[in-house]
This record gives sequence, C-alpha cells and structure tokens, in this order.
Amino acid sequence: PIPHGGPAELAALGGTLQEMAASVALSREELTRANAHLEVEVERRTAELVKTQQELVDSARLAAVGQMSTQVAHELRSPLTTIALEADQLADTAMCPACHLQLEPATSAIRRSVEALDLAVSDYLGFAHLESAAASDVDVNRVIMAVSQNMAEWLSTRRVRLELDLAREAPAARCDPARLRVSVRCLIRNAGETMRAGGTLSIQTRRRDGSAEIRFVDSGP
Repeated sequence: PIPHGGPAELAALGGTLQEMAASVALSREELTRANAHLEVEVERRTAELVKTQQELVDSARLAAVGQMSTQVAHELRSPLTTIALEADQLADTAMCPACHLQLEPATSAIRRSVEALDLAVSDYLGFAHLESAAASDVDVNRVIMAVSQNMAEWLSTRRVRLELDLAREAPAARCDPARLRVSVRCLIRNAGETMRAGGTLSIQTRRRDGSAEIRFVDSGP
C-alpha cells in the first residue's frame, strides 16, 4: 500500500518535481551548447588537419624539387668550371702579345658569362630550397643593377635596349635577396623573349608608402 500524505507533502512533492523539471531543462540547454561547441571544435580541428596534410604534401614536393635542382646545379657547374679554366689557359698561352690582345675580349666575355651562369645557378638553388631563405633588408637598386649588368650581353643579342630609372633614394625591401634576383632576371628574360623584333625595356624603382616599388615597362606587344 502507498501511504497518503497531507497537503504539505503534496506541495513538497510538487516543488521537487518542478526542481527536477528545471534541472532537466538546464541540462538539455547545457548539452545543446556543448554539442554546438563540439561541432565547431571538430570543424576547426578538421581544417587544421587538412592544412597540415597539404603542408606535408607541399613539403615533400619541395624536397623533391630541391634534390633535383641540386643535382642539376652540380651537372651545370662542372662544365662551367672547365670552361672558365680553359678560357684562362687560352689567354695565358697566347703565343704573342698581339694574340693575347685579340683573345682577351673573348676570354673576358667567357669568364663574365660563366660567372653570370654560376650566380644564376646559386639563385635558383636558393629559390628551390625554401628552408635556406633568409629575409633581410635588400637594396633593390643594387640588385637590379647587378642583374642588368649580367644580362646586358643577352639583351644586346636580342636588340633590346635596357633603361634604368632608379630612385635616387635607394628603396629597401625586406625579402630574400636570391629570390629577388631570380624574379628580376625572369622578368627581364620574359620581356626580352617577348620583344622578338627588339625594343626597349625600362626598369623603374620608387619608394612608395615606406615600401619599394619596382616597375617593368617594355615596348613589346
């Protein structure tokens, strides 16, 4: 038999049921919030995992490119060294002063070309190996003048006149110098190859809002 209580016990029981109902509602609300937070956290962790996986894939690809570029650089530098040594020996073994004077321009041009190619190989190696990149304050004008000098003969053979319009106050850029040299060289080469009938290539530098601005303007199509 179930004992019957008085009105006081019924009121107490009703109060307890109300408290239980309020507690259940609160628990449901907390569960809903926790579930929403969990969904957001799962999405965030999933995005991080996808990003990490992509970075690993990119890293593996860059490692393969770096390894291949190192092998190519070795295969290029060996004959370049031989060419430079042979040019020096040719100049040193000239049979007479007149012959030496005749050979000197050619051997000097060979040495400059070898130095330019060796620098290009070094730059491409630095470009391929991201881990070797080191940002520093780079004199943009100096880089452009050095690359332009190395490519002067190549531009001349393509009948391209190079004009430098460099800011008087040399702008500096926070970047990796090897990458900047490669970028400048690629843009010059692209302009030279585009102007098949020759033309003019102008490189301009400006200081704008505390940053360095470089403009390449050619007369090609």
